[in-house]
Amino acid sequence: MPLVTVRGVIGSEKQPYFQDADVIKVFHDHGYDVQVDIAGSRQIATSVDLSKYDFAFPAGVPQATKIKNDHKAKATYSPFYTPMAIASFKSIVDLLTQAGIVTNQGGAYLLDFNAYMKLVAQNKRWTDLPKNTTYQAGKSILITSTDVRTSNSAAMRPTPRAATTRLPCRSARRCRTTRQRGRISPGTARAASAHRGNGKIVRSL
Repeated sequence: MPLVTVRGVIGSEKQPYFQDADVIKVFHDHGYDVQVDIAGSRQIATSVDLSKYDFAFPAGVPQATKIKNDHKAKATYSPFYTPMAIASFKSIVDLLTQAGIVTNQGGAYLLDFNAYMKLVAQNKRWTDLPKNTTYQAGKSILITSTDVRTSNSAAMRPTPRAATTRLPCRSARRCRTTRQRGRISPGTARAASAHRGNGKIVRSL
């Protein structure tokens, strides 16, 4: 029985999922040949010509909602979620844990954004953290991200200063690569994460 070709446009972070051999097999077992193009989530919602696609899969609810409303989509689905991870050195994670900003929950290090934002609001610096012998820098305690003006992942972070960086990292390029892949390099960093939606599928555009 011939496969039915289904075309979609997806955020780049989902490309490995659609390229996975097991995922492709499941699609084939259900009679579908799923072909996807890559675009930024904000581009998908604002500038991509969606008339030639059967579905759109941006990262995040706001973009999916805009697509649904603008194109009168018939249905939306939220197939999975992924954590939002922050990469840094374990010594920094330990320092933030000591300060009550990070907690270890079963081996996963979670960042308390409310506690973190209190530090930001008070313009606290690394040197203000009690018993800090690890990173005695007079810099503000801020988090790096991609550009909040153009990046959906940056906009999803619950902090108004997400586009500014002060968390120490061995290599700016390495941090960017680690963050984009959503992985933490073993032995050098740990994940402090808050869950966010990793996208909604908007069908029948």
